Amino acid sequence: MSHAIKQTGESVETDSTEVHGESNCVTGVNCTGSVTLSFISTDEQDLVRRFGDLSHICYVCNKGFGNRVNLRRHYRVHTEYERYDCKDCDKSYRHLIDLKRHALIHTGEQPYSCDVCSKSFSRITHLRDHTLTHTGERPHVCKICSKSFSQASNLQTHQLTHTGERPHVCPVCGKCFSQRANLQTHSVLHSGLRPYVCKLCGKGFHRRRDLQNHCVMHTGERPHVCQVCNKTFALLDNLRKHSELHSGKRPHECKQCDKTFTKKNDLNRHMRQHMEDLKQDK
Repeated sequence: MSHAIKQTGESVETDSTEVHGESNCVTGVNCTGSVTLSFISTDEQDLVRRFGDLSHICYVCNKGFGNRVNLRRHYRVHTEYERYDCKDCDKSYRHLIDLKRHALIHTGEQPYSCDVCSKSFSRITHLRDHTLTHTGERPHVCKICSKSFSQASNLQTHQLTHTGERPHVCPVCGKCFSQRANLQTHSVLHSGLRPYVCKLCGKGFHRRRDLQNHCVMHTGERPHVCQVCNKTFALLDNLRKHSELHSGKRPHECKQCDKTFTKKNDLNRHMRQHMEDLKQDK
């Protein structure tokens, strides 16, 4: 049965006196349209047997919670509760903590710092994922090719290489992306905005990653160390490219002559030589 619910102080009021029937009244008396959240039910022992330690039960959907705070927070799903609006964009949230987390996107604040390399993050979960890059742990394994990753998000991105799926399309230039976040980052290029600004020199960037890479120039830090030759790098991407020299892999192949290279820059230089040869033949 559908019914409207309104939050008033410490109780929830309904416009129906037969929401759950007289035999399952949450307050322990006949439903009169007012239900106090601090009560569980007159059949509390039966509910505890059903839900274990989740003894705080939502009277609308019977979902159980371990404490009263979470139950009250859950009730907002069923009520016309006031939403928290972001002052910088048109997004809104049911919970204040979600708004505060979202606001970090606009402020650029990154309060969680890595103890190893001082890289900072807006969410503690991102910091936890990042620390795995220092420990070498790669717990997330692709079921198709067994390649492993330190972060679950990287595994999800990798799995799209097996399907080839790129469902997110830029409405301006038609470029396709496997992830919505990558499309959003790309869209900033068309807007001309540079929302990520260096606090030291005022230079602006399209992407947060570009700003983070830039800031290393000011600090002079080189936290990424090659395990083979101990050479240090400011950027993790540069370390990864350098590591290919030790692996013996030559992933960059010329489509003209099948010659391979360890570095993309070497391939580009080689391709320019092909272009010069073509000009001379003409």
